[in-house]
Amino acid sequence: SLSILESGESLLQERVNEVCRLSAQSLSGVARDNLLLEITVPIQELINRMMQMNIEGLKYAFVVNRQGGVVAHSDVQEIGRNFSKYIQKDLIEKNNRAIEKGNYFEYIEPLYAIKQTGKEPLQKVLVGVAVVGFSKADIYRPIRKAKRFIYFITIAVIGLSAVGVYFVARGMSAKISKLSESVKSIQQGNLDVEVPVTSQDEIGILATEFNRMVRHLKENIHMQKFVSRLTVDMIRQTANSSLEPQRLERRNVAVLFSDIRNFSALSEKLEPEDLVEVVNVYLDLQTNIIQKHQGVVDKFVGDEIIAIFQEDLMADNAVDAAVEIQKGIKELNWHRKFKNLELLTVGVGINYGPVMIGSMGSKKRMDYTAIGDTVNLASHICNIARPGEVIITQNVIQVLQNSYSVIKLEPLMLKGRSRPVQVYKVNYY
Repeated sequence: SLSILESGESLLQERVNEVCRLSAQSLSGVARDNLLLEITVPIQELINRMMQMNIEGLKYAFVVNRQGGVVAHSDVQEIGRNFSKYIQKDLIEKNNRAIEKGNYFEYIEPLYAIKQTGKEPLQKVLVGVAVVGFSKADIYRPIRKAKRFIYFITIAVIGLSAVGVYFVARGMSAKISKLSESVKSIQQGNLDVEVPVTSQDEIGILATEFNRMVRHLKENIHMQKFVSRLTVDMIRQTANSSLEPQRLERRNVAVLFSDIRNFSALSEKLEPEDLVEVVNVYLDLQTNIIQKHQGVVDKFVGDEIIAIFQEDLMADNAVDAAVEIQKGIKELNWHRKFKNLELLTVGVGINYGPVMIGSMGSKKRMDYTAIGDTVNLASHICNIARPGEVIITQNVIQVLQNSYSVIKLEPLMLKGRSRPVQVYKVNYY
């Protein structure tokens, strides 16, 4: 817009020249003849009429005779003054357009008469000049007004844009801050967060994907409750690898079996919903203790728990977990007894030895677990453990690092085994 105004200002300058020239020429026609006759009244009357016409920007007009005297002027007080500078030859010859004079544009129109003396050629004789002056302020007022308007619009647009950008940025910042707070909540373990989706822009898409990610995390964490930690660890180890999970690996582990006693009688006595509620209380207690002692619950088989210990001091950890389970159940039963709630007891069997551990099953459904004679023997000795007892094998005794009080029991002759199995009862009382 300013560029267009600059072009308009140049065109306006040309227009000023044209208006000044025409105004001076309209005055010069009357002034020339009357100067020759030395009559000034018609010239003054014409100047007065010109001033009364309210020509845009016209501020003064006057006529100077060849002696430099003012013979007519829009300001009558100027009549008779000497303006000889206006009839200087060099000024007249150079002045072919309006010139700036202070706050005015001034145009000088020379007044010539044709003179012939005797047989001499015709000569052009200067008899005076007609001068008109236009106010620069009036001429440029539309341009300046337009410039002020453009400046105002520009500032207003910039201001409104800044306000708009501020509120847009503030809105985006608030949404991003909400996302950041939600991420921090997830880092702290709180998955009950959801970012509100209030737009369909990039932030809205990001919020939608974030909420989808949180739902998937909650699903994955919830699914972990239904698989063993061994399976979860295997998935984590192979998640970023193109390799198939290792099928089977031979390891020495301590295997713990815990089974609720008199479960059949309790099942007959309680409704299924009540039975599940009671059993879950005892299974939850045992699971927490097993995990506390570096063990992993491999699976739940009805009312039975199968746990595997693999870290250092695995046999000691298994025995410590079994003892704490029995003590914990004893304390739990003491509290439940005063509330007239059902009481349960468990027997625990522990064995140590080699197993094959890894992923087993079909291509469509696999499980990560341990199998072998060590597992089978642990199951057998759990079956002979009476309520509140912890039974361990000779293999466990041989690898224990800590001292435990044990009672040697009669060797067991188990079906399918060629030799008796020496077992011990842990005396934790």
